Amino acid sequence: MSHGNLNQLLSRRYKMLVFDWDGTAVASRRGPVDHLIWRTEALLGRGVWLAAVTGTNFANLHRQFFSFLHPKVKANMLACVNRGSEVYGFDSEGCPVRLWAREATDAENAMMDEAVDMAQRILKEQHDLAAEIVSNRMNRRKLDIMPFPKWDDPPKEKIAELLQKTQERLKTAGIAGLASVIDLVLRCSEQVGLDGRVTSDVKHIELGLTDKADSVDYLIDQIAKPHGIDASDILFIGDEFGSIGGCAGSDSKMITPKTEHAAFISVGQEPEGVSPAVHYMGGGIESFSRILDMQMNLWRESGETVPGCQGPMGDDPPLLLQPTENNWGVCETAAGTPHETGWDVAAADTAASYETLFTLTNGYLSVRGAHEDGLNRENPGSFVAGVFDRASGPYDVPELVVIQDPLPIEICVDGEKVAGDRISDYRRQLDMPAGILHRFYRWSDGVGRIISVESERFVSDVDEHLLCMRLSVTMQRGSGRVSLRSRLNGNVSNSGVAHLAVDSVEALSDGSACVCTTTIESEIGIALACVERAVTVKSGDKGERDAARKCEPFVGAASLRDQVSSIQPVPYQSDSAAGHDFEVCLEEGQSMETRKFIAVHTSRDAIWRTRGREPGPSRAQKQRPSMDELASAARANAGEAAYCGYSNCKAEHAAKWSKKWECCDIRIDGPARDQTALRFALYHLASLGPQSNDTVSIAAKGLHGEGYKGHVFWDTEIFILPFYVAQFPDIARRLLMYRYNTLPGARRKARENGFRGAMYAWESADSGDETTPKWSAPHPETGERARILCGELEDHITADVAYAVWEYCRWTGDWDFMESYGMEIIVEAARFWASRAEWNDEKARYDILGVIGPDEFHEQVDNNAFTNYVARWTLLAALELAEGFPAVWDDLARRLGIGQDEPDQIRRVADLLYLPAPDPDSGVIEQFEGYHHCERKLIKQADVVMLGRLLPDLFDKRVWSANWRYYEPRTTHLSSLSASAHSAFASYLGLHKEAYDYFEQCIHIELQDEKGNLKDGVHAANLGGMWQAVVCGFAGMRLLNAEGRDSSRNRGEDETDPVISIDPRLPSSWDRLHVSVECRSRLVRATITPYRVAAANRLRSGKAGETGESQAVVIDCAGRRQRVAAGQSAEFVLV
Repeated sequence: MSHGNLNQLLSRRYKMLVFDWDGTAVASRRGPVDHLIWRTEALLGRGVWLAAVTGTNFANLHRQFFSFLHPKVKANMLACVNRGSEVYGFDSEGCPVRLWAREATDAENAMMDEAVDMAQRILKEQHDLAAEIVSNRMNRRKLDIMPFPKWDDPPKEKIAELLQKTQERLKTAGIAGLASVIDLVLRCSEQVGLDGRVTSDVKHIELGLTDKADSVDYLIDQIAKPHGIDASDILFIGDEFGSIGGCAGSDSKMITPKTEHAAFISVGQEPEGVSPAVHYMGGGIESFSRILDMQMNLWRESGETVPGCQGPMGDDPPLLLQPTENNWGVCETAAGTPHETGWDVAAADTAASYETLFTLTNGYLSVRGAHEDGLNRENPGSFVAGVFDRASGPYDVPELVVIQDPLPIEICVDGEKVAGDRISDYRRQLDMPAGILHRFYRWSDGVGRIISVESERFVSDVDEHLLCMRLSVTMQRGSGRVSLRSRLNGNVSNSGVAHLAVDSVEALSDGSACVCTTTIESEIGIALACVERAVTVKSGDKGERDAARKCEPFVGAASLRDQVSSIQPVPYQSDSAAGHDFEVCLEEGQSMETRKFIAVHTSRDAIWRTRGREPGPSRAQKQRPSMDELASAARANAGEAAYCGYSNCKAEHAAKWSKKWECCDIRIDGPARDQTALRFALYHLASLGPQSNDTVSIAAKGLHGEGYKGHVFWDTEIFILPFYVAQFPDIARRLLMYRYNTLPGARRKARENGFRGAMYAWESADSGDETTPKWSAPHPETGERARILCGELEDHITADVAYAVWEYCRWTGDWDFMESYGMEIIVEAARFWASRAEWNDEKARYDILGVIGPDEFHEQVDNNAFTNYVARWTLLAALELAEGFPAVWDDLARRLGIGQDEPDQIRRVADLLYLPAPDPDSGVIEQFEGYHHCERKLIKQADVVMLGRLLPDLFDKRVWSANWRYYEPRTTHLSSLSASAHSAFASYLGLHKEAYDYFEQCIHIELQDEKGNLKDGVHAANLGGMWQAVVCGFAGMRLLNAEGRDSSRNRGEDETDPVISIDPRLPSSWDRLHVSVECRSRLVRATITPYRVAAANRLRSGKAGETGESQAVVIDCAGRRQRVAAGQSAEFVLV
């Protein structure tokens, strides 16, 4: 009956799991079962049979466990109770049904009573040993030989102590041991003519008519065989397979001739060992839970069809990045050995895509994932948020500037440059929990020498100006002279367009260097400084070398000092670069290591901008620092980091990231691919938010590349901002402050186009002025240039910004922001729409003509449904604010010159604006006037569907479902924004498969470069959309108003407990989802399975004097609402 080692056993899928109860599945019969419920529901939902085999009765088991299981999955759950005397199952409604029973006759009951009475008398009369009889058990009687309060209900972890005390008591009474009492009861049974079975749990000697063998035989004959389950497909788990005190353990009875080919695992203590038929694992209920987890994973990833399971991922192309073992990292590998033809490096576009994927940023400074040593640098670049300069050439618009390159470190061995050929064992990995990029490879020269190169770097999340790097070279075979040339390089460009004039370069013998530049048109000063240290680490065992490397700054305990020696830096500089050369002879086993601390400061940093607000000289005189001031700040910053030490900087950075993950991590018990992709999205989202600057936002391509010139679109407010609102509301506020600070540019655009108020730019840079290019780049063959109309006609961006402001205030309760900043944004947006709408005399209505909606395939259309509805929403929002904040309105009217007639005009346009209605027969909303008669009906991305995402309460789900059915087949999804919107909306409509399929498309966009432009940066909106697809879609979390709707504009509701709706639609391949959102200082953590929801309210922050009761939240789930105070939780069973 041996089936290989334990790992092989655990790597198999089983169609039936049979397990002991107390000591195996639960700690005790009164213990918690939370760990068990969702796991068993997940397995049962996949068609796996589960059977609990125990000595207790069904009522106890039902009260402790079965009553909590969802009725939908109970059909495959069995309870073999009363030590082999009964078997229970459940009907289609989840109600218990007794399937089989063996009940004692009156004569058998009398014989059991007589036998235990006889044994009790013998023990008392012959050994003066008091024992008590427990007779209220079905088909059995118990003789309690430890009838003391301390041992009334001993936990399983006390079994060894109980056995010792029991044996001592028996020996004191002149009895050899536990086996002797068992023999006594067996003899008494035979003497009264009863063919009984005797077992023991140490405390009790039990005489009965059945045991676990009867349960097992029933399961094999009546359940397994009829359902085509072979014994080899059954796993038995228990904690008492071995003997105890010389008596066979109760779980050993499950080993019968009928289970000869089954697998057996013990998770108990087993003080006397187990038989060869049983594999010992130990670990108790934790190991049992682990076994269930492994079975869930195996069934989930199985290629076979299991009831309720979607099946395998199929033949999807591999992702560019593969998950690490724990799904907390992503890596790129290249297998191979040194060879003459060189390393099989990635194609140029793929190499540039990897540079995007491995980008490190903190929302201020960004460094693409290019190789430091130039192995395959296709599109390196570093950026500082907000540093724009006007591009020359066909676009002639501001673009995010590629600043000086801080990375280059050239490696040579005896004068030969280490390059992309003769590379092996290559691996590059992003450690997402700590925000650190690691890399390792080996290189061989032509004479047999081998070096290994290991590097890591991080953009500090503690000091936004700081980049830290470490690179080490180890001579693994042979010896030779190794040299490093480390530089800061000012000779950079944006795809050939130069934006920087190099002002100064300097490298000093103390290991410091600085390169200062100024942007050509915008005249922004940029100082890049570094301090670098290099050492030789002598040979020794690995522990000594690692300890020596950790010494800061390269000196430490006396026992390690002789392992490390400093390498003198030799200054190097050219017209545009500065740095240092380091050179040393390495013997086999020796290493050289450099640590580079780099700081970036610009003249638009907050410290210089706020200076201009001080009394004294004019702001213009004080705002722009001198280049000497910038260089001094950067040098001092880098020097402080070097003094602090690499290890300390790294530890502080990792600790900050750990706190971030506490806020935003989402855990999936599902395919590793999904978990890794989602964490990849969360990592880049969490790294992109500005930590201190409210004059920058998040561009469509993040800070990860040159795509879209670093411009900001509606992507930020509609797709990205919701993540920050619910996870990092302080960053969300800064992102909206960017829109407030760029109101002057929006007002200029409105005036230039003949409108009032503020008309937000479709593409925005630093000022808020329109930066959309008017013409495309020349066609590579014809030279023709296409007209780009988005900047002139895609007006819905103005309503998108207003909508985002309201959603932020509604979720966070930050109505101070609304009074101070947000209301001005919304009112100016409403003034724009009131002047943008045109009166139609013939139809007695207002129209919005000549626009581009979210579907950008159709230009200059009239009355686009999305645009008109969000415009009306903005108009009504402004009117409600005017009524709710009359003093603020009066102030705005005075400052902005709002005419007395404007509120009436806003109301008139809101009332009479044309709103395309659902067709009375089909329910379809025409995307724009005349769409149904267009020859070309294909659309680029969600348009009417996007309206349903933003304003779902406009119509009921019947209408939205009709529009899904009509528009979804016509959508090409050429935009990276489309898949996530469709996924979340499909979940809302209950279209589970479609929702998951579109979520998979989101993964392909980012990790398979489905759009072909990953080299230019990430698709930030897709990352934010993935979060929405999970939180708003699969978890179904929404903030409701008192009427159960999610589009409230009533500020007064902030004074009541927020109502969070949880209406989950989990993919069938997900067993459990852990997600959290912050709402008005409440941190709501939800654990969701297909059958239940547990929601906890954790008070993250709040005002002085607030209590847990005052910070309650109402959870709306499964048809009921429950108020949950801070620190409390609630559970809901899904119908």
